[in-house]
Amino acid sequence: MNGISPTENTTRPEIGAFVLSLFGVICLLVVAFHFDVTQFGDSCAAWPTLENSYGFMVIYLSALFFLTLGWIRFSKIDLSLCRVLILGAILHAIALVAPPFLSIDPLNYAATARAVGHFHHSAFAPIREALPPGDQFLALMRTQDRWLGTGYLHGFVAIAALVGKLGGDRLWLYLRLFQAVAALSIGLSAAAIGRARGARAAAVVLFCPLPLIEGTMNAHNDAWLMLPLALCALSLERRRPGLGFLALLSGLLIKATGVLSAGFFAFTAIFRRLRPHLNIYRVLLVGIGGFFVLGLALFALRHNPIWWRLLWQVVGDPDALPRCTRSLECVPRAVLHFGLHRPMIAWVVGLVFRLASALWLLYAAWRAAGDGEPFLAWFGTALFVFLLFFQAALFPWYLMSVVVLLPFASDRFALAMRVFCISSLSCYLVRMPLNCENSMLFVATKEFLEILITQVPPLYVLASVWRNQRKSLTSVPLATPP
Repeated sequence: MNGISPTENTTRPEIGAFVLSLFGVICLLVVAFHFDVTQFGDSCAAWPTLENSYGFMVIYLSALFFLTLGWIRFSKIDLSLCRVLILGAILHAIALVAPPFLSIDPLNYAATARAVGHFHHSAFAPIREALPPGDQFLALMRTQDRWLGTGYLHGFVAIAALVGKLGGDRLWLYLRLFQAVAALSIGLSAAAIGRARGARAAAVVLFCPLPLIEGTMNAHNDAWLMLPLALCALSLERRRPGLGFLALLSGLLIKATGVLSAGFFAFTAIFRRLRPHLNIYRVLLVGIGGFFVLGLALFALRHNPIWWRLLWQVVGDPDALPRCTRSLECVPRAVLHFGLHRPMIAWVVGLVFRLASALWLLYAAWRAAGDGEPFLAWFGTALFVFLLFFQAALFPWYLMSVVVLLPFASDRFALAMRVFCISSLSCYLVRMPLNCENSMLFVATKEFLEILITQVPPLYVLASVWRNQRKSLTSVPLATPP
C-alpha cells in the first residue's frame, strides 16, 4: 500500500520542485532570524508585539505553502536516488543557516551538553546545580527546567557530551551542532527509505516540510528517532525482522518514546504466535489490567528522576494545570478544570484518554499481526491515530516518525497523514502573535485556534476519504444469480 502518486511527465520537473522548496526555505530564514530563540529564551520582554507579528505570519504561511508544493511535486516525479539525496542535502544545508526558532527545546539540549561535556556533571542532576550562576545557557532556560535534569536517555547524553566538548562557551555552535545531527539523521533516514522503496519514497521523507523545520532548523531530537524506524523499514523489506527490531530498540537509547515503536513491533510479533489461542476481547482486558499495573510501577519508581518525568508526562498531576495542548481532549479537560473548577475530574478524563490510547495500540498491533496489510502500513496508521486522537500535549515534531512511514501508508490514511504533517506546523501562525499574550482570554483563544488548525484538516480529509470509499462500495452492483 503506497500513498505516492504516479509519475509526472514533465521535462526536468525536479528543477521547478527544487525552486519551490528553496523559495520556501528562504522565507523561513526571514522568520527564523526574527524569532531566533537565543534572542528571547523564556523571556517575553523582547518578543515582537502583536502588530509586528502579522507580516511574519504571512511570510511563514508563504514558506509553508511553497515547501508543501515542492514536496508534492518531488513525490510525483521519477529521479535517481542519488539525485534526490543530493538535492535534499543542498536544501537542508541552506536550512542550516537558520537559527532555531519558536521552540526553546534546543536551549535545554545545549544546557545539558554544556553541563555534561564542559563541566563534567551528571545530565540527570538539576541544571542549576551543574552550570554556574549567570551562565548564558542557564539564563535562557525556562525557570522550571532549571530545577530538572535531562528527560532523555544515555544515547542522547553521549551525543550531548560530544557537543559540549566541541562547543566550548559558544552557544551558537552548540545549536548548530545539534541541528547538524538532526539533519544527518533525516538524510540517512531518507537514504534508507530510498533503498527500501525507491527514490520517490526518499523524496517524500527528505522534502517534507516537517523534518526540515522541526529537525534541521529547530534541532529537535525526535529527528534522531527517524533513523531507527527507517532502518527497521529497510530490514523488513529485506526480510530481516530481527535486525529491524534491534534498530527500533536503539531508539530507546535516545528517549523513552522510542518504546512506542519497539513495543508495537514486539506486541505484533507476540500476537502472530498467540493469535490462534486468543481473541481481541481478551487482549483488551489484559491491556486494561496492564495499564493499571504499569501506572502502579511508575508510581513506585517516582523517586527516580527519569521515571518521575515519564510518570508526569503520562498521567500528569491532578493538582496542577492540565498538560494538554492542540489535542481533542483539551476541550473537555479545559472546561472541567477552568470552567467548572473540577480539576480531579479533568485529570480522570486524561486518564481515560491514556487508557484508550493503550487499547488502541493493542488493537492495532493485533490487526497488524493478522491482516494482509504490511506491518509498516499498520504501524503508520497506529501512530497517526494515536497522535491525532490520544496525544495530550501535541507538538509538531512528534510527527517526524509519521513522515518516515508515509511511503508505506495505507490508501485509507495516506492523504490524512500528509495533511496532518502540514496542519501541525500551521499552529505557529497562532503562536507567533499570541505567544506572550498571557491574559486568560488570549490563552484560551490561542489554544482553541491551535486545536482547530491542527486537528480539523486531517479529520476532514479522513472523513471525506472514508465517505468516498463507502459510496464506492455501495455503488458496486450486486451480481445477479444465473
